[in-house]
Amino acid sequence: MAEKKIQIVHLPSINEIDKQVMAGNIEHAYERLGIYIPGELVMEVHFKQSSSTGKRQLYEVHAHIRGIGKKFNAKFSDWDASKALNKTLAALEKEASKNKSKKN
Repeated sequence: MAEKKIQIVHLPSINEIDKQVMAGNIEHAYERLGIYIPGELVMEVHFKQSSSTGKRQLYEVHAHIRGIGKKFNAKFSDWDASKALNKTLAALEKEASKNKSKKN
């Protein structure tokens, strides 16, 4: 099996269990996206945090995946980092599956 090329940038400061769950979700999405995108994949996931007045943090997640001749991007924002990540990964998979179904 080939090495997974996944880069995670600025993972939020949350507890270790949540970090492991989020990393697992990213790896699982990487594997699912391999169905739709041919060749070796390179995935980047960027987290951005911004705080408005108060204690709440708004998390914005940008995800990019590249394969042979294909590049897909998605982003989503939420007050919960794991929700923002899951919605971003779902959007990325939806975009890739649409492209695959257009070819068939």
